[in-house]
Amino acid sequence: MYRFARRIAASAVVLAFFFNLVAVTEAGVVVPTQHNDNFRTGANPAETQLTPANVGRLQRVDRYVDGPINTQVLYAPGVQKTVRGTRNVAFVTTSSNSVYAFDANDTSKALQGGLLWRTTLTDPDRKARPWRRGINATPVLEYDASSGSGTIDVLFSTANQFPWNSIFVKDELALQKTLDVRYYLVKLNLATGKIVLGPVALEGSVARVGSAPLKFAARDESDTASLLLDHGYIYASFSARQNENVSQYYGWMLRYTADGLKYAGAFNTEPHAWEWTGPGHPQRNPQSTFPICYNPAGGRLEPWGPWVTTPGSSMACVGEGGGIWQGGAGPAADRDGNVYAVIGNGRFDPSNDSYGDSIVKLRSGPVVSGLADSFAVTAWFGPPEAADDEAYDVDLGSAGPLVVDGAKRVIAGGKTGFFYVVDDALAMKQQVLAGINNRAPDPDGKLRYRTWNQGPHLHGSPTIWQVSPDLAYVYEWAEKDYLKKYAFDLRNGSFVVKDPWYPWVATETDVLASRCDLLLCLNAMPGGMLAISANGMTPGTGIVWAILTKYDLFSHAAIYAFDADTLKLLWDDPIGAVPHFAGPTVADGHVFVPTNALRSRFSIYSLSAAQVRSQRRTLAPHPWRWEAEMMTTTMKKAPMNDAVPDYAQHPAYRTRMTLPGIVNQLPAGLIATAAYAVRGRETFKCVKGDWAACHRVSTKLDLAYDYDDRTESVGGPVRFAAPQTYTTPAAAVPWPLAPDWQLLAHPGGLFRSAPYVLRVQTSFRKLILKPSSGRNDVPFDAIYVTLAPGG
Repeated sequence: MYRFARRIAASAVVLAFFFNLVAVTEAGVVVPTQHNDNFRTGANPAETQLTPANVGRLQRVDRYVDGPINTQVLYAPGVQKTVRGTRNVAFVTTSSNSVYAFDANDTSKALQGGLLWRTTLTDPDRKARPWRRGINATPVLEYDASSGSGTIDVLFSTANQFPWNSIFVKDELALQKTLDVRYYLVKLNLATGKIVLGPVALEGSVARVGSAPLKFAARDESDTASLLLDHGYIYASFSARQNENVSQYYGWMLRYTADGLKYAGAFNTEPHAWEWTGPGHPQRNPQSTFPICYNPAGGRLEPWGPWVTTPGSSMACVGEGGGIWQGGAGPAADRDGNVYAVIGNGRFDPSNDSYGDSIVKLRSGPVVSGLADSFAVTAWFGPPEAADDEAYDVDLGSAGPLVVDGAKRVIAGGKTGFFYVVDDALAMKQQVLAGINNRAPDPDGKLRYRTWNQGPHLHGSPTIWQVSPDLAYVYEWAEKDYLKKYAFDLRNGSFVVKDPWYPWVATETDVLASRCDLLLCLNAMPGGMLAISANGMTPGTGIVWAILTKYDLFSHAAIYAFDADTLKLLWDDPIGAVPHFAGPTVADGHVFVPTNALRSRFSIYSLSAAQVRSQRRTLAPHPWRWEAEMMTTTMKKAPMNDAVPDYAQHPAYRTRMTLPGIVNQLPAGLIATAAYAVRGRETFKCVKGDWAACHRVSTKLDLAYDYDDRTESVGGPVRFAAPQTYTTPAAAVPWPLAPDWQLLAHPGGLFRSAPYVLRVQTSFRKLILKPSSGRNDVPFDAIYVTLAPGG
């Protein structure tokens, strides 16, 4: 497939723009990759149905799937030979390794209305690696619009055990001794979901000067960055797992042929990352007694000793492997097949093949004399502060690149909040631009360079809309800031800047991505994930779409629509917990929004879908009770010398970390059919005044309310005959002394005929530090989710 979609037959209409090509058939627009195309523009300049004038009439249907969604929804119109004939299809992936295809035009209220197929991907050797680790990289479509056929190319992974990550450093080091992980590429038929080719296990190796060749080690890597399909090759990129410098990860980009899934070379960003020693680089056993990794005043420390010896320690230090994660964005490509990536924390030393915190350009050609000759770095750019970026966890690679085609420019920016504009040879810095205001106090202007959390971080990719042959607008919504719009001169390839202190041409002022009131701003990530739709260059047709997560106890995650000219807020709708980095997809009058809410689903907004009705809410129990209580409890338990709050103790975070294990204990295809906010009592029997000598006897449910995970609030009370008691969960509690979740099988009562019920986000209303001998009743609040087989 050439570029992101095949050129369409004569019967199709092709809209050619100065910096982008959008394939438009009689059926509609194709969205085959993350941020719409291989330039990573995020733009659909062929949207004729949705306008600023009618966006307020958007209505929603929800489609439920078998696990959280961490990727962007892809879209292909006119897919032929499905079970329902020719259909416009939305493709969704989940943390259960499932790929779904839904009819995008189905407006029924059924939980899985319009489902065409589901394929759950497993390891070829299920006995060796039975655990499904999830799909985190947005796939790519190979779609021939003239025939309505093609494939979806998917990266997925499996493991031999759960957990494969740990929030505790000591546990992380222990599990590495037995952990076995595999990554696979597979091609599925778009119409049927059947496997066309694969799965093929990923491998890779690179030569190192003065050292043995370095091989790709799947267990140390994560697949945050999206796939790239360009000029006949598929590119899969990798970065650090949880606790990034406990595992010796590296930044990798693996290249495979698109037609046969044959290995075609590898690029490693930091082949010597774990060989260096000294105060500026990780050491396997540094001697340090300081209890934290990050000094709030700035600076990185190396406190391995305490974290290894203390079982409850959950933070690690900055890794050095130069991961390619890009805030979920995929590498970009230009017309000639060159590939661009932005690298994370690591040493910048191109003379030693080390490209940490830089922009790199890779030549990608046919294999002639050898893999290394056909796929290799040809140019690079490292900002002046690259050394500080490395030292203080200020990745340049926290966001992906944007290729401005006609101007032959690449725009990239990371945690410092600056845009770097370079030419396509990366040989010369064209422009540096303040991407956002840094809203954290920064008296000397150096905070953004010397703290991992208080800077104005950019994530995802910049989004661009061409409004004339000479002018485009670039949009960015960073952490701790408001949505901003910049003018970009396509003739000279630079931003139009009248005031260096305020280089944007417009800013929204009502919706703040996140506040930075506290010392550590822990809930600031990731800012707004953007897309733009417009009818070509026509003024007044542009809409900026944004997914923004909640940042405190009183906000909620939502999808927003802004006028692309004025940045006026046009419309918004709460959506519940959202993927960390996946953005919205806009095509043919639809807006597709992924979530990883408790009731795993994605939403389809259109002008003809079912009407959204406001839900009556009550304050009992208060929607943020769980968070407030757990935060208070955590602060009381934190060691006095630990200046960093252990956010990993938060029930929502622990639920997110545990959900993959829960999902894998259940049959594939289960969907969440209902959710309840429940008040109950946990009864423990204790031999002596020590929780270690206690065991749970029973759980009694006293009150229940319908729970809306979209707004994280409750509706009316649910009446059941009498308090419900159960004694035996179907799965053991994974967290000592704090049962965040339970898995119940056929509990009946309140949950009727649900075959499985999941309890999550448990918060005890009464903190008993020392139990009494005998019976101990502990009141709690929790969320219960009913699960039933889906399609």
